[in-house]
Amino acid sequence: MSVEAIEELQQHVKSNIVTTSMYNWFTFLPVNMFQQLSKAANVYFILITILQTIKVVSISGGEPTMLPPLVLVIMCSMIKDGYEDYCRHIEDATENNALCTRYNRRTHQFEKVRWGDVIVGDFVKVA
Repeated sequence: MSVEAIEELQQHVKSNIVTTSMYNWFTFLPVNMFQQLSKAANVYFILITILQTIKVVSISGGEPTMLPPLVLVIMCSMIKDGYEDYCRHIEDATENNALCTRYNRRTHQFEKVRWGDVIVGDFVKVA
């Protein structure tokens, strides 16, 4: 197979970039809120908070007394999830920018490249 044919094939395959993080700055709030609301305990306390606002049913006189603790728990969970995802972003960048030795078909020599730049069909020297 020629070098040109290999390069044409490589344009149609996935990259070697590692991504383990779940969020970016744009998707954090909606995706994390969905995850928080899919937890049974959070749904239970939301329902209790809604029931507390109905004076006929409530023992708190229509005051949603469960709302502040619920908001605190959800906010702490969101901060923890955000921090963990930030750490994943850092680890992904470290892994993708680590150097490896790849064979260059054009120059017929080994060269140092980032792991994120390795693509299907490359020969990688393992030491």
